[in-house]
Amino acid sequence: LDEHFVDADNKFGKIEKALDAQTENIESLTQWNKKEDSITLSLLHDAIVQIYQDAKEKGSISEVSYYRACELYKQNGNSKYIDSIMTALTEMHGKGMVTDE
Repeated sequence: LDEHFVDADNKFGKIEKALDAQTENIESLTQWNKKEDSITLSLLHDAIVQIYQDAKEKGSISEVSYYRACELYKQNGNSKYIDSIMTALTEMHGKGMVTDE
């Protein structure tokens, strides 16, 4: 009976080591995902800001640019600054649009 307990303890020890390794892998992937999400969010925001800057220089925004900004915003706005830019773009779009870029 003692041999069975020792054998079971060894097996549980191996399982515990494997679980620890998997936990480390999951934690590493979680950190990598957070970093990637942050980069993606930054790129989305940069694209919206660029659309805004172009529209501001032209004094109007094309339907295509406005649609693109809205689609980017839908992916992940999550910023008061980006919210204010989208408000400005919406106001600009409401005042009139150009049909070509």
